[in-house]
Amino acid sequence: MTNFRLPPLAAALSLALTGAAQAAEGDPSIWSFSGFGTLAAVHSSEHEADFLGSNRQSSGAGRTQATSFGPDSRLGGQITAKFTPELSAVLQGVTQHQYDNSWTPQVEWANVQYQFSPALRVRVGRIAMPAFMVSETRLVGYANPSVRPPQEVYFINSITSNDGVDATHVSHFGDAVNSLSGFYGRSTTKIPDDVTARAKTSWGINNTLEMGATSVRVSYVLLKIDIEAESLRLLQDGLNGFGDAASAIPVPSIQAAGAQAYALAQKYSLQGLSRQTLAIGVSHDTGHWFVAGEYVRLIASAPFANANSGYVTAGYRVGAWTPYATLAATRTPQPTEGGISTAGLPAQLAAGAAALNAGVSDLVVNIPKPTQQSITLGLRWDFMKNAAAKLQYEHIALGDNSYYGQLINRSPSYQAGGKLNLVSAAVDFVF
Repeated sequence: MTNFRLPPLAAALSLALTGAAQAAEGDPSIWSFSGFGTLAAVHSSEHEADFLGSNRQSSGAGRTQATSFGPDSRLGGQITAKFTPELSAVLQGVTQHQYDNSWTPQVEWANVQYQFSPALRVRVGRIAMPAFMVSETRLVGYANPSVRPPQEVYFINSITSNDGVDATHVSHFGDAVNSLSGFYGRSTTKIPDDVTARAKTSWGINNTLEMGATSVRVSYVLLKIDIEAESLRLLQDGLNGFGDAASAIPVPSIQAAGAQAYALAQKYSLQGLSRQTLAIGVSHDTGHWFVAGEYVRLIASAPFANANSGYVTAGYRVGAWTPYATLAATRTPQPTEGGISTAGLPAQLAAGAAALNAGVSDLVVNIPKPTQQSITLGLRWDFMKNAAAKLQYEHIALGDNSYYGQLINRSPSYQAGGKLNLVSAAVDFVF
């Protein structure tokens, strides 16, 4: 996440917060600090492509190096200030492997909260994008049973925080507690290959019902995204330029090719793209054993594709030891694109059309549309009050029509589909 900018309301609240901070200066009871971290290594059996811990990373385990500390290692710190029973603030920074191969710290949370009543709170600033069950704790390895949340679901949304406002209302129905939340804002994130994704409009609603050991969560998130990349801009310019040239020639077959170029430019404009996710999650944790699962339906505009993803994970606690297992899968259709017809075109225009068709085909193929399924077996050992060690094995089978699943940095000899095995070891801690 880059370029944190407070919206006007948050800016006003930040001024009020500054005044409260100055008034409270010297009172240590107001301020608190906490942190979390993970030191982890993952080994991949696939030597022709990289496995990532986040789709904002530029390299990982596999082709770049068989064993890598980059995918899952991180360190985070959080400052919390409680100025009054109603007014509080939080700032969270995290350092982890980034899109530019750096470990530059990023601001994940930066918001102020006002508790209007025991039932209603409002936050303004940067918050976690609340798309899935563990969105707010996805970076805190200690809070999760496995080394990482199932990627078949948690790779769906590369934009993981929101700059805006959210509100939560809590209701009690006997022993049940219901939390209804909504958010609105915008966000910007950087991903590999010098690509910037801007969610110029993002909003969503989620509802969580807790009944004893059982929790049920339903959420809907809509993002309107602009994607910026030099290579994509050049492709757009080429398609529109071809359309202009072909449309000026009074030959039906050539003008038809020009219309096809315009249509492709509009279809793959990468401006105002829509990504909608509907997620349903259920968890049951008795203290001794637990089971949890999520189903996510993604509805997206081209060049993205719709997807169905989900997982089920279960574990059993025996003293300090927790063996666990996860089954996960994602299914995405692989679209094809006919491109510009070269029939009846002069040689020069035909060559230009062929080059543009290759660019469109590359775009269609390389925008992630994974189809894969995985089996995960792991063991967690809580060897200290605030630290846990984990050992995890994953077997991932890629769909025959998925090209590469969620792998990147593929070599020319990489074979589509196939299987790979991952072995991960991690130590998670909080302080």
